[in-house]
Order: sequence, then structure tokens, then C-alpha cells
Amino acid sequence: SPYRLTSPLNSVSQRASLFLTSLGGNSRRGTAMSSSSSSGLADLAEEEEPEPPMAAYTKPILPPGWLPYNSETNASELSPKLPSTHVLSLAAYLRWRREVQCEPDVTVATCMADLATIEPSTGNRGISTHAFARFLFSAENDVMDPLKHELYQDMTQPLSHYWCASSHNTYLEGDQLRSFSSVNRYIADLHKGCRCVELDCWDGEDGEPIIYHGHTLTSKISYHDVIVAIRDHAFKTSAYPVILSLENHCSIPVQRKMAAYLRGILGDLLYIPTDMVKGEMLPSPDALKYKVVVKGKKLKLQRVSVRPGTALNASGVPGAEVSGGEA
Repeated sequence: SPYRLTSPLNSVSQRASLFLTSLGGNSRRGTAMSSSSSSGLADLAEEEEPEPPMAAYTKPILPPGWLPYNSETNASELSPKLPSTHVLSLAAYLRWRREVQCEPDVTVATCMADLATIEPSTGNRGISTHAFARFLFSAENDVMDPLKHELYQDMTQPLSHYWCASSHNTYLEGDQLRSFSSVNRYIADLHKGCRCVELDCWDGEDGEPIIYHGHTLTSKISYHDVIVAIRDHAFKTSAYPVILSLENHCSIPVQRKMAAYLRGILGDLLYIPTDMVKGEMLPSPDALKYKVVVKGKKLKLQRVSVRPGTALNASGVPGAEVSGGEA
């Protein structure tokens, strides 16, 4: 079963750009990242400099005369006299393996084979920033014991007895204030094995439910489209249940639409529990295979004061006259 944490790829890619800059090693040394940075690569810089401004995290550092790089660039066009900050060289990759990954015995031949595998279009000369970021998330760089990829745990215990790979603010492609929201974030995280995704639900202007980080400048996406994506991609990686963590800010009419979309789009994939007795154990992951489980707060039942002699009908609305007091 999947037990891997996820995080937006673009932020890693941006920081990988800074990492590649710090390993430039030719006519100009790039800006070093601080030791508090998540990449943990500041110790590779020869001279430690102040932490770069926030703009450096969103705009690649490209010294004058250095070539930009993309996946369609022919490797022969990259002049050795003008190295690009967007390309991680063989020498820099070797340093990263030995000094950062603490593999002092790794050989040049091994690194050349790695580079040729990670990005075949550049041979073994180097890899792009994006290819390096993909490699960081790949199985080849996974700290998990490969033997543990095969299911060996007892999956028949109650669901609450397990940890699972979870995603917070799944819809965001970047920061939590101004970044874009995207349905693709749900697809990507589900394909990585994530089993719990978050949906921050709000009323849209047209009366439809939307998802975004409320009271911020992040963009909005359709709740309907997210549910369709979850239906199509929930079980591509694992058969174990996907949990929808609903942060629900919607009005009652919009909540009814949300429920209708869940039932109509997910169909038999939607897990609909029976009335559970307080203290009763939850179903097991095995029992919930290929099921989507909704997690959210229920509306509190309100006490309604009625006149003596008024009964409540089957819908809970004051109706026929009977003897009584407060319902």
C-alpha cells in the first residue's frame, strides 16, 4: 500500500534551479542557498552568501552570456565555454552524489549511466533542472526499501489504525496566497500513490461549488471537474481507498449539489456507510478497496421548540396535533 508523502513539483524545480546555479563552477559561482533551505545544499558553495531574495525562488538566475536550456535543445548546441545554469553537469552530479547523498564510493561511470537514463536526449553530458526535479521524486531516488514495495502489512485492521500518504491543499500548484489551482494536481498526487486529498469547497458565483484557498488570490477550479478527475485516476496506482477530506464552507443548497455530484459521478465507487453505533470500529482498508470515502463535519442537529400538542411529521416538520412539549 502507498505510504509516500507528496509536495508540489514546481517548488522543487525552482529550488533545483538555485542548486544548479550554486554548482555552476566555471566563470561565475552561483548564489548559495542558506542551510535552512529545504534542498540542504548550501554546504556545496565555496563562499557562503546571504540567502537570496524571494524573487530568486520564482525567477531563474541566468548570468549574462549563459545559455538557457529546454528539453528540445540539441546537446551539441551547448558550448562548453558557455555552461547553462539550467543544466546540471556530470561533475556537479558526481559532487551531489558524493557530498550530499553521502555516497563517497560512487564512480564516474555510474553517474554517466544515471544521467543517460534520467534524460536520454542529452546523453551523459548533463540534465536539465526539470529532469533533476523529476529524478528527486522517482523510484530511483526513493529512500524506501524496495522490498517494502510489496504488500506485507496486515490490511484487515480498522482504517483508523493506519497512516496513509496525505496531501494538504492538494489543488495548489505553488504558494498558498497567489498561485494557480489545478485539477492536474489531484491527478498527479493520486498517481504518486496519495490516498487522502483535500478539497476546500466554497460557493461559486453561479451557484456551483468551487475549490480554492479561501480569502486569498489563488485561482478557482470546478468541484465537479475535480470529482471527475478523482473518479478517473483514484485507483491507477493502488486499490486501497481514497479519502476526500472536505473543508466545507458552502451554503446548504450548494452542499446538496456537492452531494449530488458525488453520487452521480462516483456511483458505486462512493462508500456510503450504514448508521454506525458510537464506538463501532471503522471498516478496514481491505474492505474499502476501490472505494472513495468522504471525510467531513456533519451539520449539528438543532433543537426546535414547538407548542404543546404539535407533532413532527416524518420529515421533522411540525405537523399534526398531539400532546407533548419540546421536540
